[in-house]
Amino acid sequence: MGDGDISILRSIINNRAYCVYDRAWSHSERRLTECQEIVNRYLRDHALPAEKVCVIAVGSVGRREALEASDLDLIPILLESIAGFEEHDRAIREAIGEHLNVKVSKGEDLTRFQTVDELTHVESIGGDRDDSASLTKRTLILTEGAAAGGEYLLENVRRRVLDAYQKAERTRGRHVLSLCNDVARYYRTLCIEYKAKIDSEDKDWCTRNLKLRHSRKLWYFATMVALANAAQYVAETNDEHMKAMLDVLGQPPYLRLASALGRQASYAGRTVLESYAWFLEFMAVPDNREALAKVTHAQRYSVSPENPFPAMKVNSDLMHREMIGVLDSVDRALRDRILDWFLL
Repeated sequence: MGDGDISILRSIINNRAYCVYDRAWSHSERRLTECQEIVNRYLRDHALPAEKVCVIAVGSVGRREALEASDLDLIPILLESIAGFEEHDRAIREAIGEHLNVKVSKGEDLTRFQTVDELTHVESIGGDRDDSASLTKRTLILTEGAAAGGEYLLENVRRRVLDAYQKAERTRGRHVLSLCNDVARYYRTLCIEYKAKIDSEDKDWCTRNLKLRHSRKLWYFATMVALANAAQYVAETNDEHMKAMLDVLGQPPYLRLASALGRQASYAGRTVLESYAWFLEFMAVPDNREALAKVTHAQRYSVSPENPFPAMKVNSDLMHREMIGVLDSVDRALRDRILDWFLL
C-alpha cells in the first residue's frame, strides 16, 4: 500500500497533519510487512499450514496510526485447530519482538489465538458465551485489524463474523444494526473499564485518559459515521451490505471518517482530523509519554512545563466539540441514522 491510499486527506487537512498520517501509515505498513515475513518464515520452517493461519495486528498498528513508540498487539485466528499451536504462537511472538525490538502482546486473554468457529459461534455473539472479552476481540478484529502474517485472509475472517451477525436468529435480519449495537457496547465497555482501572491501582491514568479521549473517541465516531453513511448507498441485499461493511471496516478510522465525509468535508471534519494528528505526533515522542506517566490525578491541572495534560485535554475537548459540528453539517438522513443506531 502506498501514498495513494491516504491521498484523500490531502484535499481535507493541512500539510503538517497530512505528514503525520503519512508517516504513521508508512511506519505501520513497514511493521506489518516485517511481521508477515517473520510469521510466514516461521510457519514455513515448522511445516505449519499457512493457509489456515491469519495473524491479525490490532491496536495502533492495526489502525495504521503507529509511530515510533508504539507496541504491537497480535491476535492469531485459525481456520481450524492446529496441534501444539500455543507453543508456536509463543515462539512467533518472541521472534517478532527480538527481530523488531518491539514489545509484543503475550497472547493471553484478549490476544490469545482462537479458531474462526470459536470466534463466530452463535453463542459467542449475543449468546451465553458472549462476554466483555468476546465482544472486545470480535470488535477489534472487525474494526481495527490488519493482516500481519499467514495466508488465511483477514477479509475472510471478517466475512465469517459478519455472516454470523447476519444469520443469527436473534438479529431478525437486522445484522447491521446488531453490529452497530456491538460497536456502541464496546465503546461503553472501554469507558467503564477505564473508570474501574483508575479507581483501583492503575499507575498511568493520564495516558489511559488521553487515549480514551483521542484514539477511542475518534475510532468510535469515525465508525459511527462510516457505517451509517455506507447504509445510505447500498440496496437492501445482503451481498451489497456485506461489501459495503467490508469496505468500511478495511479502512483505518481516520480514513473511515474522511471517506464518509468526502472531499467536501466541513470545517469541523478537518479540525477533528488535524487535532487527532497533533495527538499522534505528541504520542510518538518517548519523552512526552514519560511526562504523561508522571502526572498524578491530583496535580493534573497544575500549570507547569512538565505537565502536558492541560494542553492535551484542550485538544481532546476541541475534537469533541468539532465532532458535534460534523453531525450538524451532514444531511439530516445521515444524522438521524447515526442518532438512531448509536446514540439514542
